[in-house]
Amino acid sequence: TKSDLVLRDIDLISEASKKSWCCVSLTITTLDEKLAKRLEPNAPPPKRRLEVIRKLSNEGVMTGVWVSPILPYVTDNDENVEGVIKAAVENGAKFVLGAGLDTRDLARFKMFLKENYPSLVSKYERLYRGIGKPYTYYANDFYLYDLYKKFICTCQKYGVKNILPHFHTLRQAWLFYARNFSSFQDTPVFEVTQLLNYMSPYKELLQ
Repeated sequence: TKSDLVLRDIDLISEASKKSWCCVSLTITTLDEKLAKRLEPNAPPPKRRLEVIRKLSNEGVMTGVWVSPILPYVTDNDENVEGVIKAAVENGAKFVLGAGLDTRDLARFKMFLKENYPSLVSKYERLYRGIGKPYTYYANDFYLYDLYKKFICTCQKYGVKNILPHFHTLRQAWLFYARNFSSFQDTPVFEVTQLLNYMSPYKELLQ
């Protein structure tokens, strides 16, 4: 959720989490209040969402953050990604999911770019291998690999144990971890555990 209305049910969620597995995820893609308002005009500000994470975490609820979508050339810079992850951990998040932007809502997103970042339109067209063609929802692998390496290293820097970079296929995940083998803490256990996330039954949950 992006909404703080989840706190209306905090008593119920807290009770459920004591009896069964239960978690709440909050989407936070930037701490920049002005940028957040532009990207998500109807959602509570990031500061309020961090307060929700803290309150739920204090109640013993498994709570995490979805840094999704990460927008190329807008929210994918080191300062932004690190800021969100650091704040998430400081407020009690136990897991972090990161996902690059997919452009299945193509018309709406191109309109957003033209209105807010017209200089980025051509960059997106190159990054998504011809943004106007069918089945070019995702940025090219090289971009995603660099983004997810930064994402994982930052998560590990701040002690996040449960890290979920969102790959689109098992092949993509295998290639990433093969390319970056021994680049992360707790190797090779970390890489093997991550790859298991993209095999049944876990991959159905991620999709």
